[in-house]
Amino acid sequence: TTEAPASVAEPLTRRLEQGTETILLVEDDEQVRAVTQNLLTRAGYHVLPARNAEDAAQLCETHTAPIHLLLTDIVMPGINGWELAAKLRARRPEMKVLYMSGYADGAHFTGEHGATPFLEKPITTEMLSRKVHEALLHT
Repeated sequence: TTEAPASVAEPLTRRLEQGTETILLVEDDEQVRAVTQNLLTRAGYHVLPARNAEDAAQLCETHTAPIHLLLTDIVMPGINGWELAAKLRARRPEMKVLYMSGYADGAHFTGEHGATPFLEKPITTEMLSRKVHEALLHT
Protein backbone atom coordinates (compact mmCIF):
# COMPACT_ATOMS: atom_id res chain seq x y z
CA THR A 1 0.00 0.00 0.00
CA THR A 2 1.18 3.50 -0.74
CA GLU A 3 0.66 6.53 1.41
CA ALA A 4 -0.83 9.72 0.01
CA PRO A 5 1.54 12.69 -0.17
CA ALA A 6 1.24 15.12 2.71
CA SER A 7 -0.25 17.74 0.42
CA VAL A 8 -3.20 15.43 -0.36
CA ALA A 9 -4.21 14.86 3.26
CA GLU A 10 -3.35 18.30 4.62
CA PRO A 11 -6.44 20.29 5.61
CA LEU A 12 -6.87 23.93 4.64
CA THR A 13 -6.64 25.26 8.17
CA ARG A 14 -5.13 28.69 7.54
CA ARG A 15 -6.28 31.45 5.24
CA LEU A 16 -4.30 30.99 2.06
CA GLU A 17 -3.20 33.61 -0.43
CA GLN A 18 -5.96 34.01 -2.99
CA GLY A 19 -5.46 34.93 -6.62
CA THR A 20 -7.17 35.23 -9.96
CA GLU A 21 -4.15 34.86 -12.22
CA THR A 22 -3.63 32.16 -14.83
CA ILE A 23 -0.98 29.54 -14.05
CA LEU A 24 0.53 27.10 -16.53
CA LEU A 25 1.28 24.03 -14.38
CA VAL A 26 3.79 21.58 -15.87
CA GLU A 27 4.24 18.34 -13.90
CA ASP A 28 4.83 14.86 -15.31
CA ASP A 29 3.57 13.05 -12.20
CA GLU A 30 -0.21 12.75 -12.65
CA GLN A 31 -1.03 12.66 -8.92
CA VAL A 32 1.17 15.65 -8.06
CA ARG A 33 -0.26 17.57 -11.03
CA ALA A 34 -3.86 16.82 -9.99
CA VAL A 35 -3.32 17.75 -6.34
CA THR A 36 -1.45 20.95 -7.22
CA GLN A 37 -4.11 21.94 -9.76
CA ASN A 38 -6.84 21.34 -7.17
CA LEU A 39 -5.08 23.43 -4.53
CA LEU A 40 -4.45 26.30 -6.94
CA THR A 41 -8.01 26.21 -8.26
CA ARG A 42 -9.38 26.30 -4.71
CA ALA A 43 -7.22 29.38 -4.12
CA GLY A 44 -8.91 31.12 -7.06
CA TYR A 45 -6.30 30.67 -9.78
CA HIS A 46 -7.11 29.59 -13.32
CA VAL A 47 -4.87 26.56 -13.97
CA LEU A 48 -3.73 25.22 -17.34
CA PRO A 49 -2.38 21.72 -16.57
CA ALA A 50 0.30 20.17 -18.76
CA ARG A 51 1.93 16.75 -18.34
CA ASN A 52 5.08 17.60 -20.31
CA ALA A 53 6.93 20.28 -22.25
CA GLU A 54 5.07 19.54 -25.48
CA ASP A 55 1.67 20.03 -23.81
CA ALA A 56 2.94 23.21 -22.15
CA ALA A 57 4.21 24.65 -25.44
CA GLN A 58 0.88 23.89 -27.11
CA LEU A 59 -1.09 25.53 -24.29
CA CYS A 60 1.23 28.53 -24.38
CA GLU A 61 0.60 28.83 -28.13
CA THR A 62 -3.19 28.33 -28.12
CA HIS A 63 -4.18 30.15 -24.91
CA THR A 64 -4.94 33.69 -26.08
CA ALA A 65 -5.27 35.36 -22.67
CA PRO A 66 -2.25 36.19 -20.50
CA ILE A 67 -0.46 33.41 -18.62
CA HIS A 68 0.87 35.05 -15.47
CA LEU A 69 2.96 32.22 -14.06
CA LEU A 70 4.70 29.08 -15.28
CA LEU A 71 4.87 26.59 -12.40
CA THR A 72 7.13 23.83 -13.66
CA ASP A 73 8.88 20.78 -12.35
CA ILE A 74 12.61 20.92 -13.08
CA VAL A 75 13.27 17.21 -13.60
CA MET A 76 11.08 15.81 -16.39
CA PRO A 77 11.58 13.40 -19.26
CA GLY A 78 12.97 15.14 -22.34
CA ILE A 79 13.32 18.88 -21.87
CA ASN A 80 13.88 20.04 -18.28
CA GLY A 81 12.12 22.88 -16.50
CA TRP A 82 14.95 25.38 -17.06
CA GLU A 83 14.91 24.79 -20.83
CA LEU A 84 11.12 24.84 -20.94
CA ALA A 85 10.96 28.18 -19.11
CA ALA A 86 13.49 29.73 -21.51
CA LYS A 87 11.54 28.46 -24.51
CA LEU A 88 8.15 29.65 -23.26
CA ARG A 89 9.39 33.01 -21.99
CA ALA A 90 10.80 33.73 -25.44
CA ARG A 91 7.13 33.86 -26.55
CA ARG A 92 5.74 35.33 -23.33
CA PRO A 93 8.47 37.41 -21.67
CA GLU A 94 6.03 38.85 -19.12
CA MET A 95 5.30 35.38 -17.69
CA LYS A 96 6.80 34.77 -14.25
CA VAL A 97 8.37 31.40 -13.40
CA LEU A 98 8.28 29.26 -10.27
CA TYR A 99 10.35 26.07 -10.35
CA MET A 100 9.64 23.01 -8.22
CA SER A 101 11.57 19.82 -7.61
CA GLY A 102 12.03 17.05 -5.12
CA TYR A 103 15.69 16.65 -6.08
CA ALA A 104 17.05 20.09 -5.23
CA ASP A 105 17.94 21.69 -1.94
CA GLY A 106 17.43 25.34 -1.13
CA ALA A 107 14.84 28.05 -1.43
CA HIS A 108 16.27 29.89 -4.44
CA PHE A 109 18.50 29.25 -7.38
CA THR A 110 20.67 31.91 -8.95
CA GLY A 111 20.06 32.32 -12.64
CA GLU A 112 20.75 35.02 -15.19
CA HIS A 113 18.12 37.24 -13.56
CA GLY A 114 19.29 36.70 -9.98
CA ALA A 115 17.44 34.67 -7.37
CA THR A 116 14.73 32.48 -8.88
CA PRO A 117 11.68 31.41 -6.88
CA PHE A 118 11.76 27.72 -6.04
CA LEU A 119 9.34 25.31 -4.39
CA GLU A 120 10.72 22.15 -2.84
CA LYS A 121 8.69 18.92 -2.98
CA PRO A 122 6.88 17.48 -1.22
CA ILE A 123 4.80 20.64 -1.24
CA THR A 124 2.39 21.74 1.44
CA THR A 125 -0.72 23.78 0.82
CA GLU A 126 0.61 26.76 2.76
CA MET A 127 4.01 26.68 1.04
CA LEU A 128 2.43 26.40 -2.43
CA SER A 129 0.15 29.34 -1.70
CA ARG A 130 2.97 31.52 -0.37
CA LYS A 131 5.48 30.67 -3.11
CA VAL A 132 2.97 31.22 -5.94
CA HIS A 133 2.03 34.58 -4.44
CA GLU A 134 5.71 35.56 -4.09
CA ALA A 135 6.54 34.42 -7.63
CA LEU A 136 3.71 36.49 -9.08
CA LEU A 137 5.13 39.55 -7.31
CA HIS A 138 8.73 38.69 -8.28
CA THR A 139 10.20 41.04 -10.88
